[in-house]
Amino acid sequence: MIVFLTLCYVGVLFLLLKLKVIKLTLWWKISPVVWMLLLFVVLFIPMQWGAPSGAITQYQTVVEIVPNVSGEVIEVPAKPGSRLPRASRFV
Repeated sequence: MIVFLTLCYVGVLFLLLKLKVIKLTLWWKISPVVWMLLLFVVLFIPMQWGAPSGAITQYQTVVEIVPNVSGEVIEVPAKPGSRLPRASRFV
């Protein structure tokens, strides 16, 4: 993000030079570096203080399948992440 904003600044600076709004002086030559350092102090460092850290908890949905037949279940024709039709409990 800092590099993108610096490239935008350099693009605007280049446009202002081509339109002869500003003259190329020592200040305008080092201003992209100053701009990048300013963005680093204003954006990057404070974002590190607010970044989440520590333990996380991950939840996963589990659907138990109870067959209505005796014996071993050989195949369950369902794809991961797809919705299953809701079966009636009172069949």
